[in-house]
Amino acid sequence: MERCCPRGGERALYCGQAASLVRSEGDLGCHTGTISDAFLELWKAGKLTNARKEVERIGRMSNVISIDGGVELDLMGQENAESAGTRRLSGIGGQMDFLEGACRSRGGKGFICLNAVHRYKDGTLKSNIVPYFFSGSAVSVPRTMVQYVATEYRIARISGQTLRERAEAMIAIAHPDFRDSWAQYAQEHFQ
Repeated sequence: MERCCPRGGERALYCGQAASLVRSEGDLGCHTGTISDAFLELWKAGKLTNARKEVERIGRMSNVISIDGGVELDLMGQENAESAGTRRLSGIGGQMDFLEGACRSRGGKGFICLNAVHRYKDGTLKSNIVPYFFSGSAVSVPRTMVQYVATEYRIARISGQTLRERAEAMIAIAHPDFRDSWAQYAQEHFQ
């Protein structure tokens, strides 16, 4: 376990797992949006140093695949992984590090995966592919860093595309109930 780099949020590393890492010879790093008690115990034990946690190191490896989730993406490919408007839902953790590392990696690919819609208890649908973010929503990952977006409908490659092409690719992976409205928006805004 020496020099490993666990990555995760508040539920990714549990205290029992941390206890075994505390007893290891480890010189560990972590990528996380939230520090749980388990990560705190590693830090207190002097095992969590982050001495070798560098984006450049990820990028020097070949064929790095980064798979992360998001809250919503707009038609340009910007990702919000943190909020619903001004209400914070999560942290970004190591997402940017791994996406950048995948972009730098020879043969690497970065994927943002999400459900095309959120279904409320009353059955109404909210699209997670949106024309634009509402005021106060976080832009966690800029459009220049997003290579691929996956929903249950398909995978869209948006890197290297014009804004119009990005919008068309994002509309194709949106829920069918929203595609016509988003296509009309794209027609009006992405010439």
